[in-house]
Amino acid sequence: MERRQVQRSLQLLLGQHCRWVVAAPHVALALLISLTKKICCCNATGRSLQSRLCQYVPVDVVYTWVNGSDPVFLDDLKHAKERLTNSRGRVPLKGCPYAGCVPSHMVALDRLLPQRTKLEHVRDQNAFLSAAQHLTEPRLACGSHVENRTVLWFSNADKAKQALSAAVGSSMSTSASLSLGLSRYNLSLCHWTTDWTAPNSFPMDEYFVVSDLPPTATREKLLSALPVEIKESIMKVWYYEERHLAVLHTSNSSLLAEFLSSSGGFFEVGSGVQVGVSKANLISQLPMYADDETHKPGR
Repeated sequence: MERRQVQRSLQLLLGQHCRWVVAAPHVALALLISLTKKICCCNATGRSLQSRLCQYVPVDVVYTWVNGSDPVFLDDLKHAKERLTNSRGRVPLKGCPYAGCVPSHMVALDRLLPQRTKLEHVRDQNAFLSAAQHLTEPRLACGSHVENRTVLWFSNADKAKQALSAAVGSSMSTSASLSLGLSRYNLSLCHWTTDWTAPNSFPMDEYFVVSDLPPTATREKLLSALPVEIKESIMKVWYYEERHLAVLHTSNSSLLAEFLSSSGGFFEVGSGVQVGVSKANLISQLPMYADDETHKPGR
């Protein structure tokens, strides 16, 4: 609904000069405040507003709505989805449905390995992880939500997927896991996405995604189109030709933040061709089930 339409609806409901409206908390309250510029009172307090209404008529219910754009609401919805990720009776998720979503070069464990565990120890007990290059414990944080996981790095997404396939085959199970001593740790392939509202996704300050690349694009052409200071800070490029997308790793997160802010989400790669650029978010584990209409932002 257009802003003017919403404002007109409020005027018709409560009167042109009404100083008070009844609103629900959250997004609708903020919307009504911005539209009316008047004093608002929430009926959640239980205080009667009959004497303050412009027209002395009973008010049984006031309908409010959201348009799915409030960041606080989206963050709450995201974490609610995470809690419902394994709810039964829902449609199994196939692939990754989120914007700009591609498999990453990282494999996440379901929890932290013991302190001072070395990559050599992990590879010695799990031959299928011989291609793993690094073992890290990145701080995966989104607002107040923090996940503590050990992450294995591979040279590319294909190597990571091959390791997981080998893990499933070696354990005679439908899910991948590794052994360390007497303990077992579940494994999941991490994914990149530009959608920060995706469940189990975390912003990665040193990574960014370039999307809508033309068919003629290459790693070299992409790097040459970047500002010089950004180009010099690039440590690694993962190019997904079939998705016309690339994920880049920079050594300077502050410089990247300035670039993303000043670019407005786009930059030119030559001949007037604009491509999208945005912060990369890492999905530590894809949900088992797809979203349904019950969990849409506009509900």
